[in-house]
Amino acid sequence: MDLGDIGRMIWRGRLTVASTMAVALCLVLVHALFFATPLYRATAVVVLDPAETAILDMEGLVSGLSGDDVEINTELEVLRSRLLLGQVVDRLGLLADPEFNADLAPPGRIGGLIRRMWPEEVPADPELAARRSRDRTIEALEERIGVRVRPRTFVFDITVASEDPVKAARIADTVAERYVASQLEAKRAGMDQVTAWLTERVADLQGQLEAAEVARARFSAATDLVSAEALAMLEVQLKDLRDRIAELDQRRGAAEARRVALGAAETRDAQAGAAEDAALERLLGREDGATAFDARFAQLLAATEADVLRMDAQRGALTESERELEARIESQGADLIRLQQLVREAEAIRLLYEQLLTRLNGAVAQQGIQQPDSRILSTATVPQAPSSPRTALMAASALILGLFGGLAVVLARHTLHRGLRTSSELEEITGRVVAGEVPLIPGQGRREVLAHLRDHPQSAQAEAIRALRTSVMMLDPARPPRTIAVTSSVPAEGKTTTALALADNIARLGRSVIVVEGDIRRRVFDLYFDDLPKEGLAEHLSGDLPAEVLIARPAAFGADVMHGGSAPGNPADLLSSARFDRLLEALAARYDFVILDTPPVLAVPDFRIVAPRFDSLLLCVRWDATTRVQVAETLRLLRGVPGRRLGLVLARVDPRGMRRYGHAERMGAYGGYGTEYYRD
Repeated sequence: MDLGDIGRMIWRGRLTVASTMAVALCLVLVHALFFATPLYRATAVVVLDPAETAILDMEGLVSGLSGDDVEINTELEVLRSRLLLGQVVDRLGLLADPEFNADLAPPGRIGGLIRRMWPEEVPADPELAARRSRDRTIEALEERIGVRVRPRTFVFDITVASEDPVKAARIADTVAERYVASQLEAKRAGMDQVTAWLTERVADLQGQLEAAEVARARFSAATDLVSAEALAMLEVQLKDLRDRIAELDQRRGAAEARRVALGAAETRDAQAGAAEDAALERLLGREDGATAFDARFAQLLAATEADVLRMDAQRGALTESERELEARIESQGADLIRLQQLVREAEAIRLLYEQLLTRLNGAVAQQGIQQPDSRILSTATVPQAPSSPRTALMAASALILGLFGGLAVVLARHTLHRGLRTSSELEEITGRVVAGEVPLIPGQGRREVLAHLRDHPQSAQAEAIRALRTSVMMLDPARPPRTIAVTSSVPAEGKTTTALALADNIARLGRSVIVVEGDIRRRVFDLYFDDLPKEGLAEHLSGDLPAEVLIARPAAFGADVMHGGSAPGNPADLLSSARFDRLLEALAARYDFVILDTPPVLAVPDFRIVAPRFDSLLLCVRWDATTRVQVAETLRLLRGVPGRRLGLVLARVDPRGMRRYGHAERMGAYGGYGTEYYRD
């Protein structure tokens, strides 16, 4: 569908849409005026202070909120929390209020019926029953409370709805008070917990510090260590001692080399050269100095050996002193390390002790000056008028919902509709030519329908019959039909009226026409005419009555009529007989046109039996009633009728309905193009 089709569809369903809107509006108004309980809303305002100043530099204990979105949303959840609402319920005694405690409220009719059909199980434990009642009261309060934060601020609006305006204001104020008080209580509880921990920890550290000081003092008293400086002097002494030992080792080496050289010299010249002594040099040249030379050399050798022995003794003493000094240094170094460790441990404990003691003093000082992170900006005022039901808003919503509901109904009805409303639709699904469109003919009964065509020959309905006649004659211009069978898919589609109207119209052209009621199962011609014979087609086909005595000419009707009759027997067998063939041949020889009104195709097989014997076939399709499936099934059954010209007739068309559905431009001769040509 294009936009035009959608608009026309909505316009066609305007009554449905209007009715749906009216029903929705009435329901809402009835509910608002007679059933809805007026509720009053009161609002208390709380502001969040996101930057609290900590006293005595205690940021870790009394830090304020940062004011970011996460913390604001967290505070919103705190305001809606069941714990806070439970405190409000207990403080205001809402457990005894039937408005919030449903167990105390008398059930209504529907509620009482539900309780009788599905009785609620009562807990055997009184404590469990009381807890369940309290939980329900909290849930009822939770449904009546609303919390929102004003845009770009730290201000919270706490709104409470109640049947009593004073109660609504009192509950809103209590929620705000409990929220602020809960913040202070939470801070105090946290401060008390921190203070208790600090007190315990400071006392423990004090004992540890005392023990560390005692251990250091005892160790200092028990060790020979004077100071780190004395230990450094010992290390200097050790270095000097080692230098002396090294020097002594060098001197002894030289003395040992001299002794070895002196002992190795065998001649006096060699001895004088090894000794390097001036006295020996002087004695070496004298003849009487040999004895003195040997004595002097022996004296020098003995002195050298004595020097070696003396140096060995000195080195032993120095080595022993070195070992003793190293032992003293090692012992005093370990004592110094242990002492330094004890001093560091004591200092670390003292530093931690002093820090925690400072924090403890600050926490004790802060206990008396704690402030909550929020404060009440304004208390709730008692509302003067109920805030709900908001009749105007509800009415507007009902109209909108009714509008959409009506549009949904119109769309669903259009989507689910399977009827045919235009000739183009009929030709599209069948592939056959639509011979004409016959509108609804005014009249209270079938006789008045024919009378209307007779009395109003220039009406749109009469013009539509003439258009149908022309189309039937033009189905095969080379061989105009003389025998015409009229049928439909199901009953009540206008086939009989169409057959009679077509016969009367052709007869008024001066042609001889006869209409035969082939629907033997139903005798409907009697509803159109009064003066028909008792016997009819059935009696002729089943007996020996001649056709001449069965043909009548009703008053004010231009064609002859043979009604169906009421003889027993199977109508399909009667129409299949050779007697019917002879009757049809006789009538065709006598009349210019023979029109047979047959039963519906989908109801009985009569039409398929007689169809091969007729020149033209007309299938009446009732406007907006016969479904596409019915038409398709009818054409499927008629596929076995070869070589016949089948024309479709869109019958019982409602002009108003065509205009309502937006098809006025497709209504053919009786449309709105030239109403001045018609006279009803």
